[in-house]
Amino acid sequence: MSLLKTYKNIDLKIKLILFFLLSLGCAWFFEFILFKSSYISIDRIVIYTGLIYFLSMHLIFNINKLYNFMYHKRYIIGTVLFIFIVINGYNGSSIGYYKYYIQPNIEVTDSQPIFGVPRAIRSDEWLIMTPITLSQTSENVDFANNNPLLMARDSNVNMFPQLPTRNISILSNLFMTGFLFLNAEMGFSFYWFGKLFVMFFGSFELCMLFAKKNKLYALMGAIMITFAPAIQWWYPLSILMYGQLAIVFLDRFLKSTKWKMKLVYTFLLALSGSGYIMCVYPAWQVPFGYMFLGLVIWVFIDNNYKFNYRDLGYLFLSVLMMIGIVAPALINSMEVVNATMSTVYPGERFITGGYGWPQLFDYFNTIYLPFRDSPNSSEFSQFIGLFPIPLMMAGWLSFKNFRNKKHDPLLTILIFLCVFIGLWNVVELPSFIAKITFMYMSFPQRSNIVIGLICIYLIVHIMAVYQQDDATSLTERLVSVASTIVVIVAGILYSYDILPGYLSLKMMLLSSAVLGFPILILLQNNRKLNKWIAVYLILLLLGVGATVNPVNKGLSIIYDKPFAKEIRKIATAEPNARWIVVGEDAMISNYMVANGAKVINSVNFYPNKELWEKIDTSKKYTDVYNRYARVAISLTTTQTTFRLPHPDFFVINLTVNDVCVLKADYIAAKEDITSFTSDKLDLRQTYNLDGLRIYKVNCN
Repeated sequence: MSLLKTYKNIDLKIKLILFFLLSLGCAWFFEFILFKSSYISIDRIVIYTGLIYFLSMHLIFNINKLYNFMYHKRYIIGTVLFIFIVINGYNGSSIGYYKYYIQPNIEVTDSQPIFGVPRAIRSDEWLIMTPITLSQTSENVDFANNNPLLMARDSNVNMFPQLPTRNISILSNLFMTGFLFLNAEMGFSFYWFGKLFVMFFGSFELCMLFAKKNKLYALMGAIMITFAPAIQWWYPLSILMYGQLAIVFLDRFLKSTKWKMKLVYTFLLALSGSGYIMCVYPAWQVPFGYMFLGLVIWVFIDNNYKFNYRDLGYLFLSVLMMIGIVAPALINSMEVVNATMSTVYPGERFITGGYGWPQLFDYFNTIYLPFRDSPNSSEFSQFIGLFPIPLMMAGWLSFKNFRNKKHDPLLTILIFLCVFIGLWNVVELPSFIAKITFMYMSFPQRSNIVIGLICIYLIVHIMAVYQQDDATSLTERLVSVASTIVVIVAGILYSYDILPGYLSLKMMLLSSAVLGFPILILLQNNRKLNKWIAVYLILLLLGVGATVNPVNKGLSIIYDKPFAKEIRKIATAEPNARWIVVGEDAMISNYMVANGAKVINSVNFYPNKELWEKIDTSKKYTDVYNRYARVAISLTTTQTTFRLPHPDFFVINLTVNDVCVLKADYIAAKEDITSFTSDKLDLRQTYNLDGLRIYKVNCN
């Protein structure tokens, strides 16, 4: 007791200094002794120190006062943290995977992640979007609307893909604006973590509406959404981020009485709406669109809104702003849009649903994805929404409300949305219904994560609004236990059916305990227990979500390899030189684009039919290359052929004569290709280091 009394009497400033020194000492201990890292990272020590120091605040200040302070200063704290992250150039990309493909024996600064490991399955990010986004920073592009590097032709990048440009349409993706006023590393950090911060704060503010301003449950909901495996493996699911922001801004707009604030929210609605449109991925835009339409209706009901023409004028202005942001990109990209719509993949896709509903239980597998490889972690990721428990509770509560002549519009709307979207996963719809609802554009395995998200919304609302103080009866406890067992058994069986053999017996038992516990407590919905289960779910989601993506510093893996420097050297000296990459893995073509090379077989975001028809004069292989795809080239001495190993990847077996038809000036390859020299084609090796070669092409 004397020690405790002495501690309480210590001056606050001295406590802060002592705990800072203690946090720093613990950070060094973690780095050097506990984790025995393969290399010493000052960044890791700084981050450890910050995290431990934050935890120590719980011993210095009153916890309620601490979190109330953080709540009121949340945007200031968030801004300071974000600035710290951007200045240090941190990012969560899996570009570290290039270490295995680009001169693996040559190390560069910051090539190792600070935390975590790069994820090969995130190839859409590290192999495609990150390098082509960085290509916009090249001197040969300089954020132009048309990128001359992609496919070695002027490719419009206002919409598909949407890359950073000096165009008003960039307002639909404000996170890309960082590239315009920061260096590449900071711009990429701004782009990467900006989305994470906005997702978190947007989710928090929306959950505050569902939780009737209960901060703990809103925080729980924000973390369950932001760090959900479905978000982190598909990072960042911008469609959800923009949609949630739109609902929050609409609510603030309806509550505002001053015209200045209404004008601010009018503009913010335009930004979020244009961002949603410019995501250009109907497979999620359609089912999420129905969900957000339901939430729009709820916001009007919740605000007891009475129509007036002034608000209609503001909303009309918001639509005009939205058009003003989106229209330039759409007009500039019309050729690309038409080409994409006429493709075999994804343009001709028509789906009628009727499958995929077992994946609603995939959260039993999901909790292990960061720690154990699966065939496709992104495809199997899900929101940990404890389906179907929240839906069952919502149905029972709605029945009780109806019996007591009460009404909860949010419960009714969310239940309806679950049923409507769930039908897409259970029943194969007639083609005309699939078409008029636009659901034909969405895979059931995409739309089912919307149900997982709605379950989280329901958890937040039910825990905050319907929690009870009284202890549950024996009958209620028995029903809770029985329901928990049924859901656990169903979850284990269906998760095994989805990924046979993925879960061992021990993992099944662990899943049953880890997920059965919150299900059981949630069913009782007791006020005292709910607080603890909220903390439990927060820690669980941080454990299985925050561990998905690595934390890196800088872009040295992209720019500092000798091969990258050689590419930039040639691209600077010969800015019009055209390249092809030989090799069936197609792993370095976009990497070269990031360094300023015009690569013919970089990713085809839309079909490069005019070029490929020059070597496929009979148009025999049109269905192969009339699609979005990565493109690999393999040299041959026989005849040029195309083959399609995957829907989004084709290989060209290219004759040496057709190298000249493609007007290639350089070839990059991992193997020696000098044997393909002929009377018409001269290949002179100009670079050879650690398994990567460059050849100068001369056509006779």
